[in-house]
Amino acid sequence: MTAKSTVYDVYLDGVQQDLVYQTNWTMVDAIELSPISRLISVMAVDSTETCAGLLGSATDDYILTGASWKCIAGAPPQWFALGFNDTDWKTAYVIGPNDNVTMPEACTILTGIPAISPNAYWIWTDNIANPPYYTQSIYCRGYLRKQLVT
Repeated sequence: MTAKSTVYDVYLDGVQQDLVYQTNWTMVDAIELSPISRLISVMAVDSTETCAGLLGSATDDYILTGASWKCIAGAPPQWFALGFNDTDWKTAYVIGPNDNVTMPEACTILTGIPAISPNAYWIWTDNIANPPYYTQSIYCRGYLRKQLVT
């Protein structure tokens, strides 16, 4: 996982993960997933005012950033928890594929990250298409597998 320009926090099933390359978006932070992991929650921050993006994949391409994720500009307490209700959150805005972002022009800086699947997509909130007037801090959630309803 990476984000231009900073992955501020990552939670796996509500548990905060240690990051090494938080502020170096050209490097990837690896997070160990277990067979029962269900949710990745990420806070990403950009301070460049050119373009931003969040990108991630699992080694087997099972979970990829894309339109299945949800993102929001501000998040209430416990936004990263498994039981948090994100139904009011918007679907993530897909900027483009890992290896070929063409629009908006300012986002062509989001070059391919070889350690992340080419099938993953750079995502952000929907106002990213209007740089530099986009949301600089976002919260995103992506499910690895569906939650069981009892």
